[in-house]
Amino acid sequence: MLMSIGVLVRPHLKQLFDHLSVSPPKLENSQSLFNHAPTPELTYTPNPPISRMSNKTDGGGGGGTFVAQALKRNEKLLTRLLALPFHQELRTDSLSTERFKHCCQQDIHWIDSYAQMLGIAVSKCDTTEQREFFTRMLDGFSRYEAELYRPHYFERLGMGDGSGNTSPSPSLHHYQCYLASLALKESWPVLASAMLTTFLVYRRIGMEVEKCGTMPKGSLFEPWVSSISDEQYKSDVCTFASLVDEMAERAGEHMVARMGGAIDMAMQLELAMWQSHYEMAQWQSGNE
Repeated sequence: MLMSIGVLVRPHLKQLFDHLSVSPPKLENSQSLFNHAPTPELTYTPNPPISRMSNKTDGGGGGGTFVAQALKRNEKLLTRLLALPFHQELRTDSLSTERFKHCCQQDIHWIDSYAQMLGIAVSKCDTTEQREFFTRMLDGFSRYEAELYRPHYFERLGMGDGSGNTSPSPSLHHYQCYLASLALKESWPVLASAMLTTFLVYRRIGMEVEKCGTMPKGSLFEPWVSSISDEQYKSDVCTFASLVDEMAERAGEHMVARMGGAIDMAMQLELAMWQSHYEMAQWQSGNE
């Protein structure tokens, strides 16, 4: 889960510039390697040339920019993602506590690795505007646990110190490694495009929940939903998308195609990750 970019995620950033230190998963007891429905096939298809248009996207699919076109191209996949049982039950306030707890624990793993990507982002930024924005994101990470998970969920869900004795699920681990591989071998615009994707998805999740009205008072999910529905979050997603659009404006056709491919792959990984959240996927232990 991602709060407003200005108030994001975890305190332990001491290994921030150990850029690729994605921890290997711990093997835990489970009935199967992927304890959920089959992961959708992950494919890369070169994108058609992207037209250079100046109107900004709102993070929800409007406009004709690079990001808006990527959202349009992935609309069917986003529709599948939003139709997953996790999101259907979230919108009706009927998601089980155990599934939500699993999601929160996985989210803390995700945020830890994403913080490392933000450290790389700050070092790669090629404009002052980019550097100021990503530095603000990074600075806010230290407040995430204190402002969302610790007061609202640690005790209520029995989460201990957060992620507890858990490992990233297979799907989440794949996503972490994908971003790490881009950070190692790809250019900054490609990495930025992939990093943007999770914010676009959370924005759409928030929009869909908003359509259903206000969460019931005292709902377990209300703080979580509010963090991806407030005005600051919407503004930050628009800013992030605009920065990526500007990179695409300056890029050549081949670079734009690679940026589009990064979003397309990240969208596939988002679908697999949310599917695994509902199924509470774990790794198979070596003696099973």
